[in-house]
Amino acid sequence: MGMAASVEIFRQSGYRRDGARAYRVRIDGQEVGRIRPGQRVEFPLQSGSHTVELRIDWCRSPIKTVSISDGDTVKLVCHPAGGAWAGPWHALFHREQYIALEEYRGELPLAPHRRRRAVVVLVVIAAIAAVLAASGVTLTLTLKWGGSPTSDLRATAAQQYADAAGTATTADSAFNNAISKLPNRASYSDAVPAARVLLPAMASFRQTVFGITFPSSMAGDVIAFGNALNADVSAQEAFISNPNEATFYTWATADHAAISMSNTIRSDLGLPQVALGTPSPA
Repeated sequence: MGMAASVEIFRQSGYRRDGARAYRVRIDGQEVGRIRPGQRVEFPLQSGSHTVELRIDWCRSPIKTVSISDGDTVKLVCHPAGGAWAGPWHALFHREQYIALEEYRGELPLAPHRRRRAVVVLVVIAAIAAVLAASGVTLTLTLKWGGSPTSDLRATAAQQYADAAGTATTADSAFNNAISKLPNRASYSDAVPAARVLLPAMASFRQTVFGITFPSSMAGDVIAFGNALNADVSAQEAFISNPNEATFYTWATADHAAISMSNTIRSDLGLPQVALGTPSPA
């Protein structure tokens, strides 16, 4: 029998998905504990080869095989795989890739970059708009901003935006909850009812944002965000009308761009950021 060794797992925090839930830790096929966002847990083991995986509901991480020498500690880091909309994709079609689990040495790796410059988002939106235009969908934009960037104007805009975003986040959580309850062999069409429920909430959020008077210094970011919201809602409508892999991924990409641009608006208004990874359907 080998000497004592251990596996240490760190769960990165700041992600929208599963932010309030624990992952179950399984080593060599046996559940040995749980881990929440921001936690670092260590499990003593005998030296040798071991399998490690994380689970939540029926979803899990890939099974990671680690080899531990006498007295050593193997360090692993985990987080929700992909971006905000990768969760429903993984839950439906790639449940063994729902959680990312990786080994690291030395310094803890940084979480995926969560902000995108307005110019990058505009390029993404332009591509999405081109796809939607081919289907006869037209994007429109009507936004407004004040003539002077006073602190009162910024504070009012921040409060209005935070209130609207809170309602949208609640609707988004309800959508993810509905998706998680779909059967194992669910199709894209099975996700349409949940998408139909989410659509009015997101359209209402867009309309509320369009009614906020932003400081004039935010004009460029506000325009980019407005275009991102339009593309997000239009892509969701396209998925509802024709649910398939292409429309789902277009919607996922549009939503990722909208949330990314939302972080720019939040930064401008002094609001907390929303964690976001890179969208990936696989």
